[in-house]
Order: sequence, then C-alpha cells, then structure tokens
Amino acid sequence: MVFMDKMFTHLPHLKELNFSNNHIEYMTLSPSTTLTTFRLSGNHLTKFPKFCEQSKALFPNLQKLYIDRNCIYKIASSRIDCLKKLKYLNISELHMEIIPNNLFSKLTSLRRLYIEHSDSLKSIHPLAFNSSSLDTLFIRSNKLFFYEPYVNPRSILANTPNLKYLDISDNILGKMSERDWTEMLKCVPKLLFLGISMGEIEKLPEVVPGYLHNLNDFRAEYNGITKIPANYLSPLKKLLQLYLNDNKLSKINEGDLPKSLEIINLAFNPFVCDCRLLWFKNFIEKNPQIFPYYPRLYLCENEKPLADFRITIKSCLFSQKINNIIMSTSLGLVCLVLGFSVVYHYRWRLRYFVHVLNLHRRKYFSSNGQRFLYDIYVVCANISCEEVYIRENLVTILENDGKTVFFPRRDASPNKPTVTQTLEQMDRSKCILICISDAFSSDQLCEFQVNMALERSIHDRDCTVIVVILEELSPDNVNKTINHLLRTHQNYLLWDEEVEANALFWRKFNEYI
Repeated sequence: MVFMDKMFTHLPHLKELNFSNNHIEYMTLSPSTTLTTFRLSGNHLTKFPKFCEQSKALFPNLQKLYIDRNCIYKIASSRIDCLKKLKYLNISELHMEIIPNNLFSKLTSLRRLYIEHSDSLKSIHPLAFNSSSLDTLFIRSNKLFFYEPYVNPRSILANTPNLKYLDISDNILGKMSERDWTEMLKCVPKLLFLGISMGEIEKLPEVVPGYLHNLNDFRAEYNGITKIPANYLSPLKKLLQLYLNDNKLSKINEGDLPKSLEIINLAFNPFVCDCRLLWFKNFIEKNPQIFPYYPRLYLCENEKPLADFRITIKSCLFSQKINNIIMSTSLGLVCLVLGFSVVYHYRWRLRYFVHVLNLHRRKYFSSNGQRFLYDIYVVCANISCEEVYIRENLVTILENDGKTVFFPRRDASPNKPTVTQTLEQMDRSKCILICISDAFSSDQLCEFQVNMALERSIHDRDCTVIVVILEELSPDNVNKTINHLLRTHQNYLLWDEEVEANALFWRKFNEYI
C-alpha cells in the first residue's frame, strides 16, 4: 500500500516516476503539475488509481501512463477523463473482461493505446475506441473472437478516423467475412501499418488494396494463406515491408511483389519448386538483401533448401512442350475412350440406324405395293430344346395355317453376319413374334432383336409385335429389356398346353396378327 499525500511538494521538477515491479496493491495519489511519465507496471493493483479529483487532474501534464501487468478488473472513465494531455496509455495484461463504450473518448490527446496479452478480455463494445486523436492501436495477443457478440468488426473502428498503426494479431480473425473486413478497414484509410498475423486467416482481405493506399508495412504472418491474388499488391504503391512468412504459399508469380518493397519475409512457406517458381527464384537471387533469412529459412515443400533448386528457362520451356504433348495425348485418349464407350453402349441401336440408312427400308416395296416376304419373324432364346419346342408347337401350326414364317435357327444363312441378317429379315416380316422364357434374359441377341423390334414398331405402323410368355418367369430373369417390353405390351399372350387355354391363345393370336 502506498500513500502519496504531499509526496511531490518538495519535488517541483519531477517529470518521470517509476513504481514498476514493486508488489503494490493499493495507492492514493497526490498532485503534481510537472509529472509527464508515470510507470506502475508489474504490480498487484486491483483497482485503477484515481487520477481525477472533482473532475480535475492530479497530474494535469501527464503524457505517458504505464499500468500494464496488474490485477485490475475494471476501469471507470471518471478516473481518467481529466487527463487531457495523456498521449500514451498501456493497459495490457490486466484482468478486465470488457472494454466499455467511450472509455477513452474524453482523452482528447490520446494517440497510442496498447491492450495486449489480456487473456481474460472477452468483449470490446462497438464504441470503445471512440477517439478522433488516436493514431496507434495495438490490441494483439488477446485471443479475442472477432465476431458478435464478442467483437463487432464492422463498428470497432468506426470512430477512429485518424488511425495510422493497427495491430490485431493473435486474435481469432478467421471467421470474419469479406464484408466484415471491408466495413472495418474502410474506416481507417490513413493506415500506415497493419498487423493481422496469427489470426487463422486463409485468404488475404480484398479491402486492403481497395482502401489502404497509404500502407507501408503489412504483416500477415503465421496464417493459412495459400496465395497472393493476381495484382493484389499493385495498388499499394507506398508499401515498403511485407511479412507473409509461415503461411501456405506454394508459388510466387511475376507481378505479385511491388518494386517499392524494401523488406520481404516469405520464409517457412511450402514452395513447390518447379518451373512455376523460376521467376521468384531468379528475383530472390538478384535481390537477396531485401529477403531476411534467405537462404537459411526458405525451403521447398520437400524440405530441400530453395537455394539448391536449380532450373533454367530452357529446361522449363522444354518441360512445357512435353507437358503440352502429354496433355494433348491424354485428352485425345480420354475422348477416344469416351467415344468407344458411347458407341459400345448404343452399339445395337447404331447398327440398326446404319442399316436403315444403307438399305432404305422402303426398297422392298413392289410396284403393286406389296412389301413383306414373311408374315412372322420369330424371336426366341438360342437354346436347342426351346427352339425345338417352339418349332413344333408354334411354327408348324402357323405354317400349316398358311403363314410364312422366318425362324432364324432354321432359315438363317450361315454365310451372312448374324446382325445384318437379323435386320434384313426382320425388315421383310410383317409381324414379329417374341417368345419369352427364363433363358431369354441371358441371350444378348434376343435383347438386340427386341430393341430393334420396338424401334421398328415406333417408326412403322404396319409392324405388329406380339409377345408370348412361354413359362412363368423368375423375378431374377426379368431384366430391364423384358420389363420394358411387358410394360409397353400389356396385352401379351400366355402359352398353355391345356385344350381350352390353347384354343383361347390361338384365337387372340389370330386377332392380333
């Protein structure tokens, strides 16, 4: 405990007083008209001393006040409002949780304010920094969340029009939107220094080149920034120092770095050492004096020193040609594979259309208008026992009834391709009889014949498609083709050897044909 009553009576020329690191827990102050600097750092103060008595300053000429590293939980504005000549205030590492509105608004000469390393600080009110005189504001290393309800970035600097030095590093800045950045920084166009390091930022704020044209020192170290956008730094004609070390930059393009820069720190970035980095490698070797820590801390992504990376323009041009050849070849192969895939997928339909184009379906018309050579074309699975059954029970009856039937197993010519012959004979037949059994789904030729029959029935109204179910089908054998066929031909016929059912079958069959 320190009592300073009448302490300065015999010190009429006292200008600076240092009580730092003295374990002081409480103090009362006595007036001094000469004191300009007062240091109370590193004590155990729990209350902010009263610098005002009845709105009058105990130290009317005080310009610098250091009261950081104490146990103060709150600052009442009434205790400092009277310090009209105060220019420098350090209240870092206190135990305050909130910086209230207008706390510094009556300190009309205040220029530099430091609030750093205050882990207990949770919130800053929107008008906390309402000060037209303030030109330096350091609120770094507080782990503050720069989003509501903790800190509203859109209003925190709205009343600091003359701010020139701003450091908000080591706070949680990564959740700020581009709109937040714009609303915050457009209020301080006079900025000369901006620090946003260790803020969990993944991209550079677009507002910086848009509004901060006076900036000469920009620091965004220890973030997750992956690239410098094209022409991002070009508007910053006065930029002298750039710190982007310890980010995730993999390449630096020509034009990314303004010629005005005197210090560039890009150490500890995972550079991809290939031809895309050739310009930067040449630039850094021509100007090593502006790159601190080069070559020691400049590494490729494989941990090899950037200085050991050797490549020439000639080799890059050659590599580019090779890459172009590879890319062109790969693209051609991809297109070729896709083309083959499409052709294979639609192979039956394509064959049919080629056939239609080449043979001109109407060439079979005779002068008297007769077109067909066969009454019925039979489609069935290519299994011997099933073909014998169909020939004996269907084909024979039809032919005995005077119908001309084309039965592929019996009538097809062995010297012609199966697909071509199928299309030709199907085109010469008036009616197509499709006999479905469990073996039908596993026969690819059957699938082709069904597709062609359906296609022809769409384009040719004279063509009749009759579907006959020879046996009860297993669900596993009802594939997409059969399912579509049964849905489009719901009046299919069921084969039955019983006399009455068989008679009904032939009566309906003759009606359809």
